Amino acid sequence: MSVTDGGICHPETMEGGRPKLNGLMDPRQGVIDRQSCCQTCAGNMLDCPGHFGHIELAKPVFHQLFLTKTVKVLRCVCFFCSKMLVDVVSISGSESCHFMHICCYLCIFFLLMLIQNAK
Repeated sequence: MSVTDGGICHPETMEGGRPKLNGLMDPRQGVIDRQSCCQTCAGNMLDCPGHFGHIELAKPVFHQLFLTKTVKVLRCVCFFCSKMLVDVVSISGSESCHFMHICCYLCIFFLLMLIQNAK
């Protein structure tokens, strides 16, 4: 999806008065002045919508706005067997067993082993 092969590698924007390839102003990402044309779609400044580039980061970065939603989704899946955790109330309809989850016995066994090892 990115038009820059290998991502943006150079912090420089220009080289010899022209935009540098794999730099921050890579000419494959779109037009930056009125006289040039885009190297990806051959459009001018009015016709070219711009194209995606990417930067390879050394470590993963989490988007702050999606972090709470991601944590909520991850809490719906068993840590050990990757099965969906199902609320007992939604299955049985009884009010007495709320906030309990159905999971495989192996997962409960591993959880008890972790608790015993932590003591």
